Amino acid sequence: MSEIYQDNPCPCGSENRYKSCCGKNVIEFPTISISEEAAIFQNELLKYALERYETVILDLAFQYPLFDFTDVEEDPILVETHDTYMQYMRTWAVFNLPIAKGQTIFEEFYRKKSSKIVRKKMKNLIQSWRGSTPKLYLLKTIYSDRVVIEDILGRTEYELQLEYEKEMVEENSLLLGMLLDMGSGMDFLGDPIRFPAAGTVKLVKEFQDELEEHLEDGGGYDDFYQIDFPYILERLLLRMVGDIELPDITQFEWSSEKELQVAILIQEYMRKDDCSIDMIMTAIVIWKSYCEKESPSIRKPEVYAASIDYLVQSALLDMSAPSQKEIADKYEISAATVSKLYKEIGDTLYEELEGLVMTEEMDYEY
Repeated sequence: MSEIYQDNPCPCGSENRYKSCCGKNVIEFPTISISEEAAIFQNELLKYALERYETVILDLAFQYPLFDFTDVEEDPILVETHDTYMQYMRTWAVFNLPIAKGQTIFEEFYRKKSSKIVRKKMKNLIQSWRGSTPKLYLLKTIYSDRVVIEDILGRTEYELQLEYEKEMVEENSLLLGMLLDMGSGMDFLGDPIRFPAAGTVKLVKEFQDELEEHLEDGGGYDDFYQIDFPYILERLLLRMVGDIELPDITQFEWSSEKELQVAILIQEYMRKDDCSIDMIMTAIVIWKSYCEKESPSIRKPEVYAASIDYLVQSALLDMSAPSQKEIADKYEISAATVSKLYKEIGDTLYEELEGLVMTEEMDYEY
């Protein structure tokens, strides 16, 4: 059979040129694999989001942070943390936030590109990504060429090719990332964030307990990540950089050992509440200011620590703050004791607290 050229008469007998008739219906079948085409689609999607919606995503991202990136350029650790934060906020937003005329960026981009996707299998694969979120995975087993990971909440196991040197991963560590079907198997979109094995058991238990509460309140497994991901991300990043970022308060000038003990308790217990570094240091500064003004006679450091803790959290978080009873229970003291002392401290530091609320309330508004 001779080759039909584009300008030849169409063999169907229509008397039109082939390129304007039946030639228009010839589909060029892709020569690349499904996984390669999926990777190209992902790259184009993220590029599209960056070019069209980066400003919107930035505005949304900075409604959530629990810690301040204002001075990010001054600290290499914060530079890396900021980049990680933005990378994952962007990924989450692309697949989950209806910021593209009522659609997610993924849905808008797929609608524009779907007519150019030839293979039905490829279309089904991409559609399976709709509503995906980054999740936490436990790295259970490391083999010479692959790893086995488990979704810590869904308890589903996945086997992935080992793309890192074995020395870069450790069993019982955690990975945070968005796992997608790539046709040839599951793989992360971009590099997952790796967290050391130390503290994994406690962290996994915390998230499993929170999921259980979420389900009891009528929520679902998928929307736990879809709704709460920004806070999950912030908490994990705070854990990753918190020890580095908090100054050594033992080097501050304290009038007594008891004053220092209170400061240490404030730092320790507010960290347990996943308070931001800024909020913790605000509490330390408030405590130091009170000490300089009043030189308190401290019998039980927990009482003063709890009162400062409640004072600062209630000032900055307002309705989201823990109750007096919750703070008191945390320090194992009575709520009445906290109520009395926090009011005394508040009266003494009225001007400082008023300025604090005016200048900081937007930074901590949820």
